[in-house]
Amino acid sequence: MLENYQIIKKIFFIYIFFLSFFAFLFPKNNPTIWHLIFQGGQAIAIFIMGYFLFQRDRGILYFTAGIAVYLFFNILLYRFFNYYMYGNWIGLPGGDGYGYVKIAEDFVDKGYSLFYLNEYFESKQIMLDDYGMYSLASIIFYVLGRDWGYHLLPFVSIIPILAGGLLLKRMGLSLGIEKEHSYLLYFLWSTMTFACYDSSVALKENYMSFLVIASSYFLLQISFKPSFIKCFCFLFLASTLLFFRTAIFYMLIICFITALILRLDMFGKNFWLWLSFSIFTIVPMFPVVINYIGDVRGGVSIDFVNNVYDTKISEAGVFAPILNILAAFIGPIPSFLSGDEFKVKYMTLFSFSSTIKILISFGYLYTLYYAIRNKVLELIPIIMIIIFNSLMLIVLFYTLHDRYQWPQYPLVLLLAIYGFERYKKSNGKWFKYYCYLVILFIMIFNLRVV
Repeated sequence: MLENYQIIKKIFFIYIFFLSFFAFLFPKNNPTIWHLIFQGGQAIAIFIMGYFLFQRDRGILYFTAGIAVYLFFNILLYRFFNYYMYGNWIGLPGGDGYGYVKIAEDFVDKGYSLFYLNEYFESKQIMLDDYGMYSLASIIFYVLGRDWGYHLLPFVSIIPILAGGLLLKRMGLSLGIEKEHSYLLYFLWSTMTFACYDSSVALKENYMSFLVIASSYFLLQISFKPSFIKCFCFLFLASTLLFFRTAIFYMLIICFITALILRLDMFGKNFWLWLSFSIFTIVPMFPVVINYIGDVRGGVSIDFVNNVYDTKISEAGVFAPILNILAAFIGPIPSFLSGDEFKVKYMTLFSFSSTIKILISFGYLYTLYYAIRNKVLELIPIIMIIIFNSLMLIVLFYTLHDRYQWPQYPLVLLLAIYGFERYKKSNGKWFKYYCYLVILFIMIFNLRVV
């Protein structure tokens, strides 16, 4: 278990270096001193907790209890930080979390029955992929009461975070990841600073990511050996994502069909042929798919996507699409410099999460190479989920935000650990060059605002 701690320690010192470097050299472009202390404090807490949890194998219950305590206090600190900085427990007013809470409070204040929930949402013109979090918030407020619901709602998300971590650990073991590294996977996912931020402001991403993990878990089991109960569980879990992020449901269904098809010998033996055929078939259909999903969800179409693309090009030139594509596969790129309060809230405050993601994404990229080269067919559906989500974020120019990449974060972590184990056996030397490039990208990305 000490090897895991050494990995955490290296990531920690790289992060502290960047945080200190930008803070001392470019103080005018930094967030407030309280933002810096809070960011560094979160990293130190994870560093210290890693030291105690990875000293020896004390069992899964001890490990889970330690992470649960960390999540509770870090979410609590985020709440106090929000109140101190913005005068509001949910942070800056106007965000999605603010909307979830206001709707839940209004629903309870009017004394409606839970059976009236759907009609109430229709009267408020709530979009389909927000039904999940609005329902969850309203039910919690209904059961616990307005005041208790307001303060306890953020802490309820500890449950899906831990459950998702445990499922990721099991997925790792089923893929042959060493037991020691499966704990690292559990630790990395469950201690992400963005998860604590997301919980503190009552956003839906932690619940949505758990559903993605749970669906992917059964998808992986189907890839190994399909059965009726596995297919039923997958379809049930995948269908719930219609109410959190509609597009992911359709991605999962395509991956489910792919997993069943890959079980057939004719597809396994002609893997390269079918892969090429699939790429040339799917790409031309992309505008049609966007229009269809956008119509189901509401508010998105291919014209909307084209307008976003044109706007970004006019603002940042040819650099924008290059950075957008790069961030989709290895990012988001950590943001340390900003004078924009909006950017501080949505990117800078939880930069430790994106630092971990960008550093270990080499393992994910190696897994892409390894799976295709060695025809590891059970990994293909999982890889497809990430690729589909990345493509969606690329066309919408959302790749620089942890929030929009969050559904693919756990699967990238899973494949990264898998890839690093196989890369280590290959005695490769590419990782150090990757790290040099990452440092260069972080420097360029942050210095552009100076």
